[in-house]
Amino acid sequence: MLHLIKYIAILILLVSLAYTGFAQNFRAEMARVNGAFDSLTNIGMKVTYRLYNDYTTDKINSTEVSELKKQGTNLYLKLEDVETIYTEKFDLVVDRENKSIIISDPSPERNKLTGLKKSKKPEENYKEIEPLVFDNGLKGYRVNLEEVEQEQYNKMQIEFNPKTWMLTRLVLYYKDDIDVDNTENPTKPRMEIMYSDPQPVTSDISGLFKLENYILQNKNGLIATKAYQGYEVIDNRKKLKNKS
Repeated sequence: MLHLIKYIAILILLVSLAYTGFAQNFRAEMARVNGAFDSLTNIGMKVTYRLYNDYTTDKINSTEVSELKKQGTNLYLKLEDVETIYTEKFDLVVDRENKSIIISDPSPERNKLTGLKKSKKPEENYKEIEPLVFDNGLKGYRVNLEEVEQEQYNKMQIEFNPKTWMLTRLVLYYKDDIDVDNTENPTKPRMEIMYSDPQPVTSDISGLFKLENYILQNKNGLIATKAYQGYEVIDNRKKLKNKS
């Protein structure tokens, strides 16, 4: 069930522009949401995922809570047995179940919140944007996405607090049928992601973002540190491959 969301990165909203009647407000408000998150450092927050079997049901299929930490531009996410680390120099995935560590080049061109690609031609991504205002004072947008082949979603709903400009909720609508219960009855699921208020982290979290705490270089290549003894190290960095 929750394997659907294991590798979703839910870190920062980097939304492309859109040519619609609401594009200007959307662009300005998403910039403020981005700025509010960017300004945070040494904070932690809880992120709750709720998976639903289709677009309209109120019945929750499964729930998972993840841990997010941020220091400067560095981000750490722990979801079940998978830890994902984003830095300016590398991206790292530590999979404790499969005993593997995957290192990749940083990917600033990809939206780490939704997994959607940023586009220089925003009309390729968005068909329409609908502004939302809620009774509790929150604001948001409902966005219909073009069914681009490489993307997982065709709709999303973004909600935020206009007083703090912090993201509060994101709903992703999958575009493909998925058999989430292994019942041979696939449906188009939706994922609801809720963000707690950020809280200051008093302990030193800088070690989470140091590569030498996960992998080391020896004469035979990259190996896992003692803390991850027995883990396979997979190097997906393009620059390194091009030199070989």
